[in-house]
Amino acid sequence: MIAFAQAAAEAPTWVGPLVAISLLLIALVYILIGIVVVIAARGTSKRVAAMQETLSDLRQDLDPALRSIKSVAEDGGAVAKTLRRESDELVDASRQIRRKLVTGSERIQERLEDMDALYEVVYDEVEESALGLAAGLRTARHGKALLAPVSRLIRRRRRRRKRR
Repeated sequence: MIAFAQAAAEAPTWVGPLVAISLLLIALVYILIGIVVVIAARGTSKRVAAMQETLSDLRQDLDPALRSIKSVAEDGGAVAKTLRRESDELVDASRQIRRKLVTGSERIQERLEDMDALYEVVYDEVEESALGLAAGLRTARHGKALLAPVSRLIRRRRRRRKRR
């Protein structure tokens, strides 16, 4: 340490004032930096205050719009639920109609089969009756042919009686 003190004592006289001036300049630079920071902070705080005011105005302007959007969204949700419920009911109704149509077509098919069987029976009966009638007519014609001479005799006798 003594050597250091001796070296400091032997230093030139201009070093001390130069160090003091350097320290003063460094201090002034720090003060200047502080002033710039304070000025910048004031400008920033003014800008932040202006932005806060703008945001407040924007919030006031957007608040009714946001409420309206929220209301529309809620109404849209209600409409979507209603549409979903209605579409489910339509699907159920169409299923019921389809079931009824299938059941009805099956019943119609059964009735058509019954009608077909009935027509076959009626056709057979009509055919038998027609054949019976045709046979009866043939018999009547042949019988008439057999009875024709007898009929002529009876007619002649009647005519003779009338003339007398």
